[in-house]
Amino acid sequence: MAWRKHKYKVYYFKRKYAAKAVLGHSPSNMEELEHNYDLALEALVANDLEDVFSILNREEMTKVLCKNLSHQSMSVGDIAIDENGKIWFCCGIGWRELFKKEGPKPPDKTPIDFSRELGLKTPPKILMVD
Repeated sequence: MAWRKHKYKVYYFKRKYAAKAVLGHSPSNMEELEHNYDLALEALVANDLEDVFSILNREEMTKVLCKNLSHQSMSVGDIAIDENGKIWFCCGIGWRELFKKEGPKPPDKTPIDFSRELGLKTPPKILMVD
């Protein structure tokens, strides 16, 4: 049985935020996250969050990530964002979901009435289907 692979964005806390992050203080919105964290990896492919942690604690990965970051391997206080925009905080044991990243607004499904342009006296009945 093959695992489905997922993509994660990974953020490491900045040095100035280290004490708060390690003690479990987490950002409450994207603005706070981007202010206190550095993007470590844009698209890490992994099976799940535990796999993210495992990959980012391998010796060969720490050599790649040590450039311009506050620390080399993933630790308590770091963050992963999954493909669905859910933001996950790395805890001492496991992960805690923080909030969902705001994505694009869903399309407006309000029917447009072209009856006047089409010369109709009453608008046609339209069934909206996803």
